[in-house]
Parts: sequence; structure tokens; C-alpha cells
Amino acid sequence: SLETFVFSSWLDIRSQEVSANTFRVEEGFWISSNGILNSIGHIELSDLKPHHFESHVQSMRSRSIAQRTQQLHRSAYLALMKYLSYVGLKEDVGEIRPIKNKRSEKLIVKPFSAAEVTKLLNAASSPMHRALFALGIGQGLRPSELLSVEWQDIDFEQGVIKIRGTKTVASEAIIPLTM
Repeated sequence: SLETFVFSSWLDIRSQEVSANTFRVEEGFWISSNGILNSIGHIELSDLKPHHFESHVQSMRSRSIAQRTQQLHRSAYLALMKYLSYVGLKEDVGEIRPIKNKRSEKLIVKPFSAAEVTKLLNAASSPMHRALFALGIGQGLRPSELLSVEWQDIDFEQGVIKIRGTKTVASEAIIPLTM
């Protein structure tokens, strides 16, 4: 059954392919009370068809599980199905339809006005918070980028700041300081 394969092989294989955090999250997609195995774990690997996963999606929808979570379950399931095809345990994995986001309204980002920025900076509880807010607002930094800035990242002579990315080493950027 799918459940037997997941517990006997897949989770060990997957733990070696992805980061510890990704594995922890994906493992939950399989074994939680809302997980894939709870819905379709009893089905034999040879009998798995796209409509089985679709029934899992329908059960998530009936419990108002967020679409993003449904998409992540789909990704975890597709990774397993691709592996089964790759190693020859399943010839035809079928096509699992994408889960679409229903966004009725586009999120409109409205930046702070100069008066609102001044109000925020004046409301800062300490000089350190004021400095953090000012740097973040002035440079347009994400909170994680702001918190990773160190003194050696600031070059006052060149008027630049090095921003280290949070996801990959390649996401580092050198940006001009606003003064």
C-alpha cells in the first residue's frame, strides 16, 4: 500500500534529498490527521490514479484547508509519484491537475507616506528600534534582511550596503545607501 511504502522507504529517501526543515514539513503532509496517508494511504501503489489524490484534495477543501497547503500536499505527492516512475515501481503516474489560487481581489500595496514614516520613527520605543526602522524603510529591506545586516556590511566611503539573502548565497546584493 501507499502507506507501507511511505513508511518503509519514502520518508528515508526524502530525508536525504531535502533540508531538515523541508523534510519536517513534508512528513507532516503525509502523516498528520489531515495528511495524504489518512485519505489514500490504504491504496496499493499499482492502483494509484490521479483521481485518488483528487479525493484527498476534495477532503481538504471540505475542511477549508488553505489552497497553499493543498498546493504543498500536491508537490509532496508529485515528488513521490515521480520517484516511483523513476525507479520503475509505477509506469504511468498520470497527471495531477494543478491547484489554482482563487484570488478575487489583487492585493494592493500602499507604501507609507512621509508623514506616516515620521510617525512610525517617532513612536519607536528605543533609539535601536528607531535605527532599525529607519534603515529598513530607507533601504526597502525585508525584516529578515534587516536583521542580517552587520557593521562590516556598511561601506560609508562607497555609500553602499551589502544585503545578504536569506534563501541562497547568490541572493546577496550591494545597494546604495540613502542618506
